[in-house]
Amino acid sequence: SWFVADPFEMGTGPFIPAYTGTGTTPGIRQSGTGVGSTGGFATYPHMDFRGAGLGGQRVLFSKRFPKYAMSDIERIKMRVIQGSSSNGGENCDSGDNLFIVWSDINGAFSSLPTSATSATGDNHIQLVSGASTLYHDWTLLTYTLSTDFTATQKINFQKAIRIAFVATHTGSASSDFDHYGLTDIEFQTTNEQVA
Repeated sequence: SWFVADPFEMGTGPFIPAYTGTGTTPGIRQSGTGVGSTGGFATYPHMDFRGAGLGGQRVLFSKRFPKYAMSDIERIKMRVIQGSSSNGGENCDSGDNLFIVWSDINGAFSSLPTSATSATGDNHIQLVSGASTLYHDWTLLTYTLSTDFTATQKINFQKAIRIAFVATHTGSASSDFDHYGLTDIEFQTTNEQVA
């Protein structure tokens, strides 16, 4: 994927916990059955957030973008799906949330969200609440920085050189529950936006 960090770029690879290829860790999936709670999400190749969460988190890091490459981004679009226990992913619970997080200008993350993290902060936004049931099918999310972000969030995002997606996990570190899928990520400049 154009988005995913190169192997070992973050020291252990783009996924935390590290991808094992077994289907029980976060990773890139081509498709799944779309059935039950463990069959995997159907239809799209996607980033799959499942498996045990290290410290209550499943993380996917982006590649490092050139400095100031995000400075004219005005809109973020992506498709997301949340487990329902009948769509190939296990149902999410309150606190099992999906976040987008952005680095500082040097590529460092001040912190990564946990289940106790507020929905918004200077360097993150909660995309989906674990308590929600609105995302059991692939759903397009669109965020316009000038209206959906605070001024500080927009400035910080446009300075970032790395993005992370974090699925928080309230279960034990060894449990494989509370699944998310993510695909079709687009960063659009002001000139690329369409009505």
